[in-house]
Amino acid sequence: MTLDTLNSIFAWTAIIAALLTAISTIGSWWTGSIIDARKQQEIAGLHVMVGALQPRTITVSQREKLISKLPKYNQMKVGFAAKMLDPEARSFAEQLASAFRQAGWSIVDPINAQLLDDYDGYINIIAVSTGIADRDKELTATADQLFGSLADADIPCRPHPIREGSIGGQLVPGSIYLLIGARPARTQGDG
Repeated sequence: MTLDTLNSIFAWTAIIAALLTAISTIGSWWTGSIIDARKQQEIAGLHVMVGALQPRTITVSQREKLISKLPKYNQMKVGFAAKMLDPEARSFAEQLASAFRQAGWSIVDPINAQLLDDYDGYINIIAVSTGIADRDKELTATADQLFGSLADADIPCRPHPIREGSIGGQLVPGSIYLLIGARPARTQGDG
């Protein structure tokens, strides 16, 4: 073998090595970006799962908004019913009761912990009849205003039909009750 032949072999080997290096670099970058995207999706899914495990709370901002938006009906009583055997729902009901108390509302104590139904994670509101048409009309109008106050404070609420027998215990006639079911079950795809 001559030096020219060896030189040619080494030159071609260098070119092939450079091409293989370029292909390896591009392949590594491409597969790395795919792996990173998958890891980011997994991390986002884990954040959602961890969020689903966290108890609901009322933030300082939500509390301030709620207190400022609540109608000033100090003569009306508001009660709270939490999902039976659900400490998270009861804790959330206690936070809401505290905000209503701070806004000057009379609270029906203790919190009724005999609610059987859920409302897809939303708060539901009912007015407990007095049997006096004008008073019941006022209660219903106030309950409707409370939906607006909660919504303005970014607290999830919506009217939902009440199933007969879904609330145990004694409800105080002439009062408005906020019904707090279990927090919604979230799946990995929820945002």
